[in-house]
Amino acid sequence: MKLKADVVNYFSSTVTDSGFTAHMLASAANLRRVRELVGEINLDAEAVETARLVVSELIANAVTACGDRVPLIVEVGTRGDELRVAVDDPAPTRLPKRGGSPLNDPTAESGRGLLLLDLLANRWDVTPTPIGKRVTAWLPVAGGRAEELTEERKEMSVVSDTSVDQVSGDIQEDVERKKLLDQLIAELVRLEGHLSPEVEAAIRAVPRHLFTPGVPLAQAYAAEDAPIVKKDQHGVTISSVSAVRIQAMMLEQAQIRPGMRVLEIGSGGYNAALIAELVGEGGEVTTIDIDADVTDRARRFLAVAGYPRVHVGTMDGEFGFPDRAPFDRIIVTVGAWDIPPAWVEQLADDGRIVVPLRNRGLTRSVAFERRQNHLVSRDYRLCGFVPMQGVGECRERLVLLHGEDAGLRVDDGQPADAEALGTALTGPKSEAWSGVTVGRGARFDGLHLWLALNLPHFAVLAAQRSAVDLGLVAHAWNLGVPAAFQGGSFAYLTYRQVSGEPNTYEFGAYGHGPAGAELAGQVVRLIQSWDGTHLDARIEVHPAGTPDSELPGGALVLDKRHTRVTISWPQQQARETP
Repeated sequence: MKLKADVVNYFSSTVTDSGFTAHMLASAANLRRVRELVGEINLDAEAVETARLVVSELIANAVTACGDRVPLIVEVGTRGDELRVAVDDPAPTRLPKRGGSPLNDPTAESGRGLLLLDLLANRWDVTPTPIGKRVTAWLPVAGGRAEELTEERKEMSVVSDTSVDQVSGDIQEDVERKKLLDQLIAELVRLEGHLSPEVEAAIRAVPRHLFTPGVPLAQAYAAEDAPIVKKDQHGVTISSVSAVRIQAMMLEQAQIRPGMRVLEIGSGGYNAALIAELVGEGGEVTTIDIDADVTDRARRFLAVAGYPRVHVGTMDGEFGFPDRAPFDRIIVTVGAWDIPPAWVEQLADDGRIVVPLRNRGLTRSVAFERRQNHLVSRDYRLCGFVPMQGVGECRERLVLLHGEDAGLRVDDGQPADAEALGTALTGPKSEAWSGVTVGRGARFDGLHLWLALNLPHFAVLAAQRSAVDLGLVAHAWNLGVPAAFQGGSFAYLTYRQVSGEPNTYEFGAYGHGPAGAELAGQVVRLIQSWDGTHLDARIEVHPAGTPDSELPGGALVLDKRHTRVTISWPQQQARETP
């Protein structure tokens, strides 16, 4: 049977009624071509599906273990009710042991072939047979894979039960996925108001479901869904696949162009694949994470999805990746309290960094551009991320007020009396109203930042719906409610519908504790001094030790470990702050 002339990277290929032999370079780029070859074998449908799975896993694990462009000979055929898979490794490459499996003995003549078939041995309960440099495994066609796979083995497999059709088929032409993608793009445009053609093309090209195994297809392509990847021993999320809306927003902020060198800090695989689409063949993408479990997943998923050129590193993001610097763009996908010097040093002179920076408990995705030794913001957007781990970790303190129902998130090491504040929550409340109104659907997160940076003691009220149902608080917003606290008293931002105007709301504050009324009044006076804008602050990041005389005049200064962050509102400098 004659093969298509455009099949590339094969030294030789033959197809017979009982199988095919492909002397090939094992790279993820060849995965689809190998599937096409398997489809031309005269086997029953179940055997073809099994063969596709086998070859997909062989190539994905070859790329993961040995790097791209690994010369191999892969043979697939049948005999009776068995499928024969053979890997011939002509190169003398030797690999270290992995996972303690005896199959990975580097002293074996066929060390790499054994390594590549190791996963198959575990999944199908078969024993690969090494003969010289060749390793052969016979797999049962009837019944396919083992009847039961533990969740752990499903997780370790490159191809999970929920993604068989997605891996073995042509994903781009999958009708259901295309429909979900169309809905996703429309939702992103609705939520963000704009989506560039470049970012839209990247989202359409990358098979997101391959990076979220076990997640239903509709959920994988939901704009606001962020599947959890890993939790710590206390059940706290420490890694997740960020929502597509947030990833698209940050990519728009980054303004990535073809040929750029990009570093992503905080890995998962999917976002790195989006970046790879944006930089094209002439660019370079590096993604790093401190957690080996996370980077292992990223490598596997990137290989299966067809992005083996993305470089994945396991290291503390605090120090960047000096060996691959400088970078035209750095995108940080974990919440950061500070900007380490390495990030600025590794950024090209005209580079841009997008980072979820936390100031006084509020996180904003800030797009910074380098100005010699400091950074100047171009814009910032509302977001939320899991906190950074490692040397740069600096978490907020959660002061519980009523069990798990409500608490105050306190940043920057501010002291707080949990017992007194909890007592205040269950006591009488006071209220104050500002006369400042906002229409339904209007953004007012700029008010949150204005309050955070002007209240002497600022916190974020974090409440569950149960706290609202119990009548303890008025709101349970996902990202928290701005609050002021002092001793055993606190007050938080609220709103009410304006009488006779169903689409208009007035801002105010509720206060609790002995000084609750005073704090509520303080919040209201700041509301009245706000000019109604939401994204007009200027944020700069200067090295620690920079003299005040070299900082922007009239700016609020936040001193951190490595930097001095300044925030100012140029349009509001003429106003007096209460």
